[in-house]
Amino acid sequence: MKSSLLIITMIIFLLSDISNSQINQPWTNSTTMGYAGGGYLFDIANNFRLSSMITKAKRGIYFSSINYPVDIDGSSILFNSKFRDHFYSFLVKSVNYGTFDKRTIDNELIGEYSADDLLLQFGYAKNLEKRNISYGINTGIFLSNIDNVNYSSLTFSPSIIFFNGPIKTGIAIMNYSIVLDSYRLKDESINNSYLISASSKVKRFPIDIEIDHEFFPKTKSSISRFSTQLRFKENIFINLGTSSKKFYKQLDLGFIKDLFYDIGCGVTYKTNYGNYNFSTYSYGYLFIYGLGFQLFF
Repeated sequence: MKSSLLIITMIIFLLSDISNSQINQPWTNSTTMGYAGGGYLFDIANNFRLSSMITKAKRGIYFSSINYPVDIDGSSILFNSKFRDHFYSFLVKSVNYGTFDKRTIDNELIGEYSADDLLLQFGYAKNLEKRNISYGINTGIFLSNIDNVNYSSLTFSPSIIFFNGPIKTGIAIMNYSIVLDSYRLKDESINNSYLISASSKVKRFPIDIEIDHEFFPKTKSSISRFSTQLRFKENIFINLGTSSKKFYKQLDLGFIKDLFYDIGCGVTYKTNYGNYNFSTYSYGYLFIYGLGFQLFF
């Protein structure tokens, strides 16, 4: 049984601001938890959030499972492949928020209801001939349900990546949406954003670093992320990341607490047949844990 506080919190997150839905949260993928939302340009299990990265991946299938606090759980299945000079991916992401008590204003129990999100996404990418540039687009449908009240929208995320020697630079429009069905009468389009990322290998050290900045025009807010990937013996990767806090509207923390409010870490074990991943993420003062497995074929 969930507490009244939890029910109120979930209603605020799910109904009052659709931009807080899991389509803007990367935590259905275990590797991205370790990067605290970054790692868009890393080659190892980056979840193809920038579609252009499909051109740098091995063909395979990736499974991920996330355990949140208060019995919330998320999972994803990702498939990527290549046909001639064209690259494709297909992603299924889901979050189940659990079952809640339905009560009257007098606190009488009259039943139960559930809440869940589902994202079906198709990605396409291609390399420009004779240039170190790849471009692509992720497009899909996002479905959300709360007590048989539905929300749905189409999403589009075009991106382009420049591979300039040791530096990779990515530019993308994330989650531009067209609402098909809304919770309420007013438009509830997903909070789209503009993303710029830069990644590079550190000379003389087995470290990749990435800096991301994401701007949300609807709320006139932004998130900055710093991600690192440490390589050990070519098959063990330590993933670390932090980002500016996402609850800046509700909390007023000091600079140091702000810096570490969203932080993730994880380890990826790479083999010739696939990758194994374990990650954790500090969700404010709570922790989320995730497991992932990627199979090459």
